[in-house]
Amino acid sequence: MPGDLADLTITLRDTAGRLTGDYSVAIVGLDNNQIHLPYDSDGSLTIRLPKGRYFIDSVINTTAADGTRHAHILPRPNLVLDRDTTVDTPAVASRPIRVTPPDPRAELALGEIGFNVVMAHYPTAASHLTADLSAVSLAQLGPSLPPDALITTVNTQWTTPAGDFYGLAWFPRGTVPTGFTKVVRREDLATVHADLNLQVPGDAGIRQASPNVRSEDLLTAGAVLDLPLPTTRTEYYNFDDTEWLTVLYEVDPANPWPARAMFMGGVRTFLPGRTYRLPFNHAPFGPAFPAEQRPWAVRDGDTIDFFLPLLSDSAANAGISSWNSLDIELSRNGSAIGHWKDTPSAALQVPPGAADYHLTARVSRSAPYDLSTQVSAEWTFRSTHTDREVALPLSAIRYFPALDAANTAPAGVSFLIPIALQAQSTDTLTHPRHQVTSVSYDEGQTWQKATAVGNRAILLRHPASAASVSLRTTATTPEGGTVAVTLIRAYKLRPR
Repeated sequence: MPGDLADLTITLRDTAGRLTGDYSVAIVGLDNNQIHLPYDSDGSLTIRLPKGRYFIDSVINTTAADGTRHAHILPRPNLVLDRDTTVDTPAVASRPIRVTPPDPRAELALGEIGFNVVMAHYPTAASHLTADLSAVSLAQLGPSLPPDALITTVNTQWTTPAGDFYGLAWFPRGTVPTGFTKVVRREDLATVHADLNLQVPGDAGIRQASPNVRSEDLLTAGAVLDLPLPTTRTEYYNFDDTEWLTVLYEVDPANPWPARAMFMGGVRTFLPGRTYRLPFNHAPFGPAFPAEQRPWAVRDGDTIDFFLPLLSDSAANAGISSWNSLDIELSRNGSAIGHWKDTPSAALQVPPGAADYHLTARVSRSAPYDLSTQVSAEWTFRSTHTDREVALPLSAIRYFPALDAANTAPAGVSFLIPIALQAQSTDTLTHPRHQVTSVSYDEGQTWQKATAVGNRAILLRHPASAASVSLRTTATTPEGGTVAVTLIRAYKLRPR
């Protein structure tokens, strides 16, 4: 009806107070899920909208006499449009953004000012990226929103000539800072020693870290940083209610995309003053389920949805790589109900009643890989209809052999391998109530039972002439199901 609409006029002015056409505007309907991107070159635009509340994201760009460009970010979080309304957006209202890391040699690799806004039925997000904080400024115009309706992102990432990395991010809730200043001390940060390995000699690495608010699932940016492999480097992260998702890509320098392998570290909280060690890309490679905002395999109502990271590393960084073949099958009460090829993820509608499920996955890969050339995993579990999204009771078998940087152990010696279970979406390890492990020294042609050391480890005797070790374990899960995994060429042996 005409009475349910109103005109919104927005004027946009440069630092001299003149109307300018060098701007962008996004209008987000908080009550109606509408997004509009209006523009008028004279610097004054009018749009007719349903009455309600709106988040208006305006950016005015100005150019200095020396040609330097500057972005004035001027969001209006909570405009109530209940009649014809005119609002002015002056660039002079914005204030500087200044973040000072502890190391004066640090250079900005990425700056991000972003907004995560909750509309009537779903959230939306916008980000403004910069390589120079002095080229952006920020101010809120008009009233704020409730803390659960708006999260602002101030995400800065820095590198030093020595190769150190600083991840410094903050997330004000319900409001947008007018200007932002932080002077960060080393004692405010966690120290992370990242040990980044490789699988294929000659490959290179790409490192990325993205911040998030604890208990949220925001979309944020991460600087894409090239580095040699293998390497170690020191990373510093702030806390401030912030979690970090760290990723390592292993790439062929001659053909970097798609990446040869990718490892996602899961969402982690790093506490100030603490020191952490984060190994990536170390064998054995097999299934793992690191902690994430959303579980890796879930049931929501009568839909089973999963992503299986079948080539994760020994630190449970969720891993995938290029493969020769990948097959996943799901059966219910002994009857096959789903089969997928060449994808680690799928979703499937299932009958609502309680039933026994059997999930199997097999992946194979060949040269240039020489580890985990075949990986298979099987899970049995019971599931029934749910009223909300619930994690499926899947666990991963984790091996912790003491390997060198080349993913090898000595031949001709006794060798103890700690073993544990990891339920999905937790970093907590438990010991299986019952497990049986077999070992092969001829890439799975023949197997022999490994000596169990309680339910915490297995004891092997590496033959002097063997070149690799393959492992096969079956265990019961705390929920009463089972998990089985086979790793062909789990690690290599070196002569003594």
